[in-house]
Amino acid sequence: MAAERRHAQMNSYSDIELFSLATQFQPANYIELLSTSSVSTLVGCGQLCNQNVKCRTFDYDSYSFMCRLFEGAVETGSLVPSGSSTSLVGAVRFQPNLFAAFGQDCVQCTNSRYLICSSSNNNTCQCPENTIWNGVKCKNQGYEDANCSNNQWCRQDVEYRCNNMTIIKTDLPGNDLMWNTTANFSMCCSWCGNHSDCKAFTWISSPGMSFGMCYLKWSRGGGGTINPGYISAYY
Repeated sequence: MAAERRHAQMNSYSDIELFSLATQFQPANYIELLSTSSVSTLVGCGQLCNQNVKCRTFDYDSYSFMCRLFEGAVETGSLVPSGSSTSLVGAVRFQPNLFAAFGQDCVQCTNSRYLICSSSNNNTCQCPENTIWNGVKCKNQGYEDANCSNNQWCRQDVEYRCNNMTIIKTDLPGNDLMWNTTANFSMCCSWCGNHSDCKAFTWISSPGMSFGMCYLKWSRGGGGTINPGYISAYY
């Protein structure tokens, strides 16, 4: 859905972009949820995000005071409708100039919100955990299902999960309800979860592309064959 954008300077270190009301953040993988806490104001939730070097996105509900922090950037997840009209999403804006000290001596990134000092890289300024340098700035690592070009671009600490479904790395031929492109396996999982007739699905990565094919199925059917890039789930 199209997002109405506003900007708020939470403090001198982060520019926060606010999206429209009645939305919440859906990360590419729920391992990206850093914390859930009760905070009295939107500004307070934004400040919590700013204080956590891993935090890139948050959502806040001014009725329940629930503040959720995520390490996933808003462009790697998605904004989805919320059941609450008082919920909205905020995202830290990561401009390239904020990463100018990358690769330089650690003295250049002392107290930096965006880079950390890495002793394993000759005491130089490097990207925080679970992010990677793309030549311009630090961006979130993807997952095995996100068409990563090499292992450095993908997180290696995450297994595939989809509710209480069984995960198999094979195709499930036939029994298709519908199909469409999705950015990753997790979004295919969410799409299946929103359809009561979906009892299984197959996600197929597309090498070199930023999306894959998601096939929802009314039944698991017979067993499929093991194929690189094929991941299926079933009840």
